Amino acid sequence: MPVEASRSSFSPTGEMADRISGKGAFQAINESPHLRRRAKPDNGPARGPANVNRRTVGNGVVYFVGSEQETQFSGIDADVVICDEFDLMKEDTLSLIQSRIRSSRAGRVFVTSTPTVESFGVSHLYANSDALRYELLCRACGTWQTPEFPGSIDWEQNLVVC
Repeated sequence: MPVEASRSSFSPTGEMADRISGKGAFQAINESPHLRRRAKPDNGPARGPANVNRRTVGNGVVYFVGSEQETQFSGIDADVVICDEFDLMKEDTLSLIQSRIRSSRAGRVFVTSTPTVESFGVSHLYANSDALRYELLCRACGTWQTPEFPGSIDWEQNLVVC
């Protein structure tokens, strides 16, 4: 059986990581038929090295950790790292997190956040990137579009619309 990628989700604090690994991950797994088929039965988050939360999905493992101290994520190698609420993290966190993918053949780091200060955090990273944007296919008209919140949401039908 092939081994799947290890993924890590970094939050500004351990408390935020606990919240995401608990209710957030449980909800995402329950709402996705694909994840539901692959996830191990949920007995709550398993405690792993350095008190991180981890969930097994298929043959891979997802770690949910805080980023206040390097000891929270040292020793956890990953193929994919997601930095959630990046603007709330310490300035040197990204370079420390990038070291988690060094042993991967195709390591990727995704940074998400609500921009807080121009030329800082995620705003600075975006300004110095290729500025790609996510696009979603509108099922009604077949047009690919960059979603705009809240205009791209039909709250009554719970759909993304153009």
